[in-house]
Amino acid sequence: MSRATHRSHKASRQPRPPRHDRQSIASVPVRIAIVALAVVAVFAAGIMAANWSALATNNTAVNGLNATISAYNKDSPDLEKLRTAQLQTDAQFSDAQRLTVLQLPQVRATIAANAAESARLTKQIESDLKSEKNGSDSAQTANGQQGESSNNSGDSSDTDKVNKLLEQNKQKIDLKNVPDTSSETAGSDDNASAKPW
Repeated sequence: MSRATHRSHKASRQPRPPRHDRQSIASVPVRIAIVALAVVAVFAAGIMAANWSALATNNTAVNGLNATISAYNKDSPDLEKLRTAQLQTDAQFSDAQRLTVLQLPQVRATIAANAAESARLTKQIESDLKSEKNGSDSAQTANGQQGESSNNSGDSSDTDKVNKLLEQNKQKIDLKNVPDTSSETAGSDDNASAKPW
């Protein structure tokens, strides 16, 4: 084979496409599958993050709920303070229930049960506060009525004293107006016993 023919044979060959280009053309379905898996993985990670965040908020709220229950069971608890704490706890449970669409059923059920328990305690504290307020109002009313009755009794006792004084004065006046018969009787006795001489 001559040198010229060798050159022409080389020139007649077409260049091959690079190896990596052939692989990228063949891997389009694989790329689609990888992208789909990545989207699913990101979505699953978002769901797990939402569930984790909801459970963390739920656990914080449960700790607050347990503290409130413990304080509520003590003798003479501070109901105003407990109500404020419970409102914060209820708000935390509300935050935990915000993304219920992304929550797993077990997580959703747990948070809902805890939130219902917290709402029940809040309602009980509100009821106790209302009855305590009504009790203090009725006690104040009773004290006011006792004060009025004591004032009235004081007024009536004063009135009785004044009436007694008036009666005594009236009796004195009547006794002054009545002629004194004792001197006349004494005189008549003297006249009767007087001797004619």
